[in-house]
Amino acid sequence: DETITWEKFKAIFSKPTAILIFLQGLPGILPWGVAQVFLNDFLNVEKELDPKESANVLTIWGVGIAASVILAGYWFDRIYKTNKTRLPIFAGVTTLIAPWLVLYIVQSQ
Repeated sequence: DETITWEKFKAIFSKPTAILIFLQGLPGILPWGVAQVFLNDFLNVEKELDPKESANVLTIWGVGIAASVILAGYWFDRIYKTNKTRLPIFAGVTTLIAPWLVLYIVQSQ
């Protein structure tokens, strides 16, 4: 088992490719931050939920995000260890499925 040290961290970010990968990920997190902020208002105004109910939905949303990050990390690690060529396929499929699930949740009654 390997531990992460500051030296290893600096070594990773001394490579231009690692910096590029990190920077391209930053804009990708903005839509989820916006969704988190405006979901409360959407639920209050459009879906006519009480503030407590919309707060409960946001809590469940956050727990779901945390659980999915952990679960996805586990799955991706397993796939990477068994067959590295399947990893981009799995990433692409899960990325294509995610917006449809969010759309279903937002449009449901």
